[in-house]
Amino acid sequence: KKSKLYEMALAIKKREGWFDGSLSWRMNNPGNLKFIGQKNAVLGERGFAKFKTYRDGWEALLKQLEIAATGKSKVYSPDDTIISFFQKYAPSSDKNDSMGYALFVAQEIEVDPLTKLKELL
Repeated sequence: KKSKLYEMALAIKKREGWFDGSLSWRMNNPGNLKFIGQKNAVLGERGFAKFKTYRDGWEALLKQLEIAATGKSKVYSPDDTIISFFQKYAPSSDKNDSMGYALFVAQEIEVDPLTKLKELL
């Protein structure tokens, strides 16, 4: 059985619109992660990371969620709820529907949107 964090990564990939030709697809970046010097990535379109391979982008997304849930992130906290996580991950200041994103992911992984990241480990 896959962890809830793994399921969360799949839900993020779905919400980000992973399909042939999409931005996330062109960047090999299923989480549409902003470029912050990730391994095997360069600065891509609109500030997003462009990974060498899909696997590199997928592993970066999984790593991001793991460090967020385990307290190793400077941005996210293990005590962040699904809602507060997506307020940072996909902020409304970047024209995202943060609440809609959070509710979508919570429904996809079958948890309450107020579930804390550390509870997904």
